[in-house]
Amino acid sequence: MPVLLTPERAPLLSQLLKAIPGGLVQKIVPGIGQFSDPTVAGLGALPNAGPYEASFIVHPKYLEQLAVTQAAVVIVLPEIDELLSQAPVQPAYARVVCKHPYLLYARIAQWFDWARQPAREIRVHPSAVVDPTAILAPSVTVGPLAVIGVAVAALTSPAFAQKKYDTGATDKEIKIGGISPYSGPASAY
Repeated sequence: MPVLLTPERAPLLSQLLKAIPGGLVQKIVPGIGQFSDPTVAGLGALPNAGPYEASFIVHPKYLEQLAVTQAAVVIVLPEIDELLSQAPVQPAYARVVCKHPYLLYARIAQWFDWARQPAREIRVHPSAVVDPTAILAPSVTVGPLAVIGVAVAALTSPAFAQKKYDTGATDKEIKIGGISPYSGPASAY
């Protein structure tokens, strides 16, 4: 994958990882010199990644490619980080230690896809009601019959829901009101 953002628009590694939800990162091992907190402008395959790109490794059979990579950041499994930390010469790239490199790489790719989209105008459906004190980012779209209340901030950062539900809620439905009978033989329980 090519570089997706110009270096001026690209985030530092620390900024990028703060924008990625999920608590996937176990630790960050800074690289040498410019790679202590590198600018990440895109993603690349391990042997072809450039000095503004991130890549990943999930198996020791790719260690030869890791030795020649020019990537600024490499996402590694804890086992591979252990091997690298015992090496006599530490690599120049920064290492992001993660149990799920594929998932972190996918979330970073998703972030870049979002970040390279052109800014859009705020779109508010005619049937929507938006309070004048609400703050809407330029890329926000307010759909039909939506109500945006007092001092609400609708920002552009992607959000990921967690699957933590209260009693009566599932992925497909939310039960409104009590879920136990108020009268009849089962009401005592």
